[in-house]
Formats: sequence, C-alpha cells, structure tokens
Amino acid sequence: MMKDIYADFGGLSIYDLERITKDTTLNLYTKIQLLALTKSKDELKELGRSQYRSLVHQRGSTFNPYDTQLIKPNLESMNQLGLLKPSNDFLVFLPYSWIIQFGFTLAKPYISRDDEPLYIIDNPVRKDKIFKIPTISSASWKGNLRWTWMKTYLETIKDMRDEDFAAERLRQMLLFGSEKGMDEKFSKGWSGYLDNLRPSAVTQYHHLIGKNFGKDDRLIHFKGRLHFYPTFFNKIDLIVINPHDRKTKTGKNPIYVECVPAGAQGVFSLLYTPYDLFGKKDASIESEILIDLHHSCAAIKEMFLTYGFSAKKNSGFGTSTDSLQDGELLVRYKLNEFFEKKKGMEGIWSFKFKSLSELASCISGDTSR
Repeated sequence: MMKDIYADFGGLSIYDLERITKDTTLNLYTKIQLLALTKSKDELKELGRSQYRSLVHQRGSTFNPYDTQLIKPNLESMNQLGLLKPSNDFLVFLPYSWIIQFGFTLAKPYISRDDEPLYIIDNPVRKDKIFKIPTISSASWKGNLRWTWMKTYLETIKDMRDEDFAAERLRQMLLFGSEKGMDEKFSKGWSGYLDNLRPSAVTQYHHLIGKNFGKDDRLIHFKGRLHFYPTFFNKIDLIVINPHDRKTKTGKNPIYVECVPAGAQGVFSLLYTPYDLFGKKDASIESEILIDLHHSCAAIKEMFLTYGFSAKKNSGFGTSTDSLQDGELLVRYKLNEFFEKKKGMEGIWSFKFKSLSELASCISGDTSR
C-alpha cells in the first residue's frame, strides 16, 4: 500500500510535531521538510522552528544531529562511490595539465542560498540535491576565483600599462572562459565592468582576442582552461542575525541563517587543461603553463585567506585557515626542464604542501623534490 508522507502528517497538530521528531524511521532531512509545513500555521510556527534548531544546532557541542545522523554517513557513502573528490589517475592522459587538491578548514562561517522551494527558515545553506550535504558548487568556485583574480591582477594595480592590462585580461579569459556580456553589441555584465575598469585598453584587448582566435571576439564562446569541482562540508549550523532599530538601538525580530560553521572541513580541487595550446611548440606551451600555474596558486591563496568565497564575503564570511590537509600539486609535463632536469622524459611531477602560503610560493621555490 502506498502512503504519502505529507498526507500522513498533514494535520500538523502538536501531536504530529512530536511524532515527527521522535520517529526513528524518518530520515533527518525528511523531518526538516515536514517541519516546514508549520510555516503556514501561526500557532505552530515557533514550535516548528524550535524543533528544527534542535536538529541543526546544539550549544556546547561540536556536532549536532544533522552532522552525525546525515552528513557523516552520507560523506562515507560518497567516498565509497568516488564522488567526494576527483581521482588523479586521469592526469596521465592529459599532457601539459595539472591538478591542485587540498583539504581546508574554515576560519569564518560560510553562507550561501539554496533554491529549496519549501524550507522551515528563509535562509538555508546550499546542499547537494541527493545527499543533502552542505556544498559549494563548481560554478561558485569558478565565479569566486575569477573575481579574486580580477581584484589581484587587474583592479588593484593602478600603474599597469594598457597593453599589460589587455594581456592580463586575455589570460583571465583563456583560463575562465568567455566573459559574460561580451557577445552583446555594447558590452554588459562582467565584460562591461572590465571595459569600464580600463577603457583605454579595450581596443588592444579586442585586438589580442582576434589575434589569438582569428575571428571576431563577439563570436567566441570559449570554455576556459580551468575546471572546477564541488566541495562538500562535514558540518552545518545556525547563526542569528539580529537587526537593530536605528532610533531605539533595540533588536528587532532575529533572522536565522543556516551556515557551514568555522572549523568545518572540505576539499578543494582544480584541474588545468590547456587544450587550446595543443599542437604548438613545447617551449611556448611550457612558458604559458608556468605563468598560469604561478598566477593560479597566488589567486587561490588570496581567495581563501583574504577575499573569501562566501555570500557576504565583504563582511568577512567564507575564509579559511592557512594550514591545509593532504595538499598536493600534480603536473603532467613533457620536455620541461623546470619540472625535470633530464630532457626527453615524460611523467608526473608531484609537489606536496601543508599551507596556502607554501602553495603560492612553490613555483619560485625549490622544485627539486
């Protein structure tokens, strides 16, 4: 016999709330979905939120029921399925490519916005659709690193020459893909913002695109050399934002925001594949790879330690500690003296690091390891 769970608990009395929280056969996320039904009942709304808070937040405890009953077993399942982080084995088939992977710990809470249509509070953190684990999508990583790259190499360098600005902007496009808005008659969005950042370099930038691709830049749809992977966290929590009245200085209604708390851990993975360079001379490819790698390592450090990668990052959310776990850079090289002193050999060069600072300095440091 089929039974609809929402119909079964549809009455939503105090008795139903007790059934929901005490039912050991219900998945924890299912309990939260059922508690969301109390939003339409004024007399049960606060009680439903109280029950929800007991599932995702516990004072004086490192882990809450959501962490132990849902996140921990699902992370183990994802690891067994090979979904938690990408394998490095395929790198051998991608000449001139590299992959950076490391575990990191949040120094400040991470917040984002999920698109769950029905939820007990208005500000849920983004979660994986299947496993319901707090996550950062690959698209989010790409957007945050691109923004950090712009801040680091374009916006903050005031004395840069126009030709250097255009060349750096082209490098950013080759790494992250076509700029949003560049296919419009008049540049909009991200492309328009960069045009306004240095109007005198726009003509040179379009000239470089035409020289690199051999056609009108407005017809170019380029994916980019960098490929990002999602990150899954091992904790969830609640923070309370309490807006104050400007006149009376007293708190208004508190706003509950789901977050990934400071101390939570995740894995960052980034793959670089210069497929647009295949077929060119080895020397020119190797020079391009080294510049891309050096800039990427420095930008990653800035994103994690300085700028952040969370919503409201300007308020300090979403930064990590400098210390890392199992950090490794793997480079698939060919005829490259920088990575291998003996010419004519092909292989994978490995560099292990324990901090973001060490990663950022790996190219300029000793690479004889």
